[in-house]
Amino acid sequence: MQPSESAATISLARNRKEDAAPVPSSPSDHIAVTFFEVLTVAALGVYLTASGAAWWALRRPSPRPSDTRPFVSVVVAARNEAARIPGLLADLAAQTYPAFEALIVDDRSTDGTAQLVEEAAARHPGRFRLVHQPEVPSGISPKKLALQHGVEASHGEILLLTDADCRVPCTWVAGLVRSFQPDVAMVLGCSEYASGSTWFERFQAFEFLTLTATMLASARLGIPLGASGHNLAYRRAAFDRVGGYRSGLTRIAGDDMLMLYLVRSAPELGRIGWADGAETLVRTQAVATFRDFRNQRARWASSGMHHFRGDVRVLAYGAASLYANVFVLCGPLFVWTGYLAWAGWIAGVLAKLAADLLVYGTAARRFSRPELLRWLPLWFVTQPVYLTAMAVWGSRPRFHWKS
Repeated sequence: MQPSESAATISLARNRKEDAAPVPSSPSDHIAVTFFEVLTVAALGVYLTASGAAWWALRRPSPRPSDTRPFVSVVVAARNEAARIPGLLADLAAQTYPAFEALIVDDRSTDGTAQLVEEAAARHPGRFRLVHQPEVPSGISPKKLALQHGVEASHGEILLLTDADCRVPCTWVAGLVRSFQPDVAMVLGCSEYASGSTWFERFQAFEFLTLTATMLASARLGIPLGASGHNLAYRRAAFDRVGGYRSGLTRIAGDDMLMLYLVRSAPELGRIGWADGAETLVRTQAVATFRDFRNQRARWASSGMHHFRGDVRVLAYGAASLYANVFVLCGPLFVWTGYLAWAGWIAGVLAKLAADLLVYGTAARRFSRPELLRWLPLWFVTQPVYLTAMAVWGSRPRFHWKS
């Protein structure tokens, strides 16, 4: 072939290549991108809608208080709480509500817990009673069994529960009783962590505020998703009707979530109310170590996942929340792989941040803890990892109540 013929051939090939139509993207590529976009918009939409509903619910006024004054029983399970229970005993002795008894169930303590309760009973005749927890069979939840024994030994029409390491205001009993309108079977009380002296304890205080805000907002919306054993109350009739804790004795965790699930499953007993005023706010301490934090949160996560895994609303919100948080953390990867534009990721992050600030800012103001909002940025970026860890921890029952 002559040089001129070779050049002509090359030129002809170039022209054909330039004139060729562009190769269309494969249908699978188009479907993948479209599905991702739809999934992202749907998940963020659910999360933002739920946040808006929570914000609206947190701003609603509290219902009109009841004026009934039934006899009340306070039931507390205690195991090796000699260092912390004196504060609770003093708080209960100072209650303004006159018609109540306090039963402290000593769950095989090896310290001076039982003696402290007996001394309090001697100082305040008729107010305190000590109940001894016998040996606990293998595979049975010690705390649930202790609470069951305490309730069975009590005489109150209304049952109030808190933990031995908590502090309650002098108006706690009176405030919870006022929350029992005639159609209410159970009342969810709010609690908070003291700020503590370390950054880890202060961060936990904000994290616990987010849990309290979710619990309160969902209760106000009529679909309660959480309960706290720090601050809980129900009618004895409802407790007896659902069988108390006996149906869940083989699960170590979740005495609070068990009762919430049982009462929710029996709407004929009455609705689930709430108490969110300062007169009923219970305070407790954050845990000191990450190991204790992991154990505590694993117990909480396991109970919620076990009882509400069949609720479509819970699953939808949980999935949307997890996806929204993964979107924040992994957005740059989505952009790098071509599934998302920078503008889309930034818009989604700002929308979620605004929603979180709206809800948790409202909760911080409601509970007079605005200083906790400084921990929102750290919570915002660590929440994806935390939620994933919660799901893993809660699915593996490697936790305990007390050693």
